[in-house]
Amino acid sequence: MHQQKWDEAVNAYREAIRTDPGSSWAEQAHFAIGWAHTQQKKWPQAIAAFELLLSRFPNGRLAAAARFQIARAYLSMGETENAIRSFRSLVEQFPHDSLGLEARYELAQIYYDQGRLDPADLQLDSLLSAAANRPVAARAHFLKGEILLQRGDITAAKEHFSQCVQQFPDSEVAPSALLRLGWCGLQLGQFAEAQKNFEEFLSRFESSPLASDAYFWLAESEVQLNQFDRAKQHYETLLSKYPGASYRGEANFGLGWLALREGQFSRALSYFRQAESESIAENLKGELYLYMGDAAF
Repeated sequence: MHQQKWDEAVNAYREAIRTDPGSSWAEQAHFAIGWAHTQQKKWPQAIAAFELLLSRFPNGRLAAAARFQIARAYLSMGETENAIRSFRSLVEQFPHDSLGLEARYELAQIYYDQGRLDPADLQLDSLLSAAANRPVAARAHFLKGEILLQRGDITAAKEHFSQCVQQFPDSEVAPSALLRLGWCGLQLGQFAEAQKNFEEFLSRFESSPLASDAYFWLAESEVQLNQFDRAKQHYETLLSKYPGASYRGEANFGLGWLALREGQFSRALSYFRQAESESIAENLKGELYLYMGDAAF
């Protein structure tokens, strides 16, 4: 919206407040002024507008929403500690409100981003205990799984990713959770289950930005299951469909390894050279050069 239109809207809301300052319409107008400022990324003005609403309607129906918007504005300004204080205040005053639960999740995400896993865990445990079936629980399960992966507990992480996928199959984090679920199965040696997870991902979310990762991990699980033709097909699909994929180097490495085991040394060397030219995981580089030597010998 053009700046002039925003100014007109704010002036109209202010007139509504002036006309009947104690009415529910006035509370709504105060909130709308703060919202208009957030849409323009005018964070200090938004905070001031929402705080004015709270001073005039401390127990109003929009009080929780105003506190949430204040915290989000602080977060957008990079004032993390003020955001934490605001989210905590919201949780204390509205512990069972949907926005109070959202505030718990926001606190957990902030703590996670700061590397403070213990307080993040506490917020997520409280959230999942209070809101196991609410939509916010999907994100909570996913973040809990990410924390457990950082702690090295793949089995427990897998349970949370599974909960996310099963209970909230249409949530915004369902694609990421399903991919993580398959990856955890692969790390735990549950290759057939992992294969099914990656196949399900590609049947449901092939247009996702994560699809190239799913093709790679699907091929990896098929290698473990000795389904070499299928693995080759999926490595090749990744390379042909996703020129900017993050696992292109590893996919070329996989194709080189498959060619080498079939005695196709020239083809294997070509794939290994392509892998060398791509970005490839550091832990594969020694193995890559060993196989390059074998293919060239």
